[in-house]
Amino acid sequence: MKVHLGGHLSLYAPERRANFEVRLAGPAAVRELVALWGIPAGEVFLATVSHVVVDLDTAVVADGDLLSLYPPAGGG
Repeated sequence: MKVHLGGHLSLYAPERRANFEVRLAGPAAVRELVALWGIPAGEVFLATVSHVVVDLDTAVVADGDLLSLYPPAGGG
């Protein structure tokens, strides 16, 4: 599975890279992966699986998917 961590979330990625790959043994809950990578749940504002917006609490991914996570955006 390919992973993209947007914005400052890349600080939680292996080698602090925004894009990396993960090999999954089977389907995995996105919420569990976020916890495994040490990303605080409140830091994820938007999650997509293969470019489709998903609910962080119920989404599941598998090999072949692209999981993208984005933090809240700020500015003015």
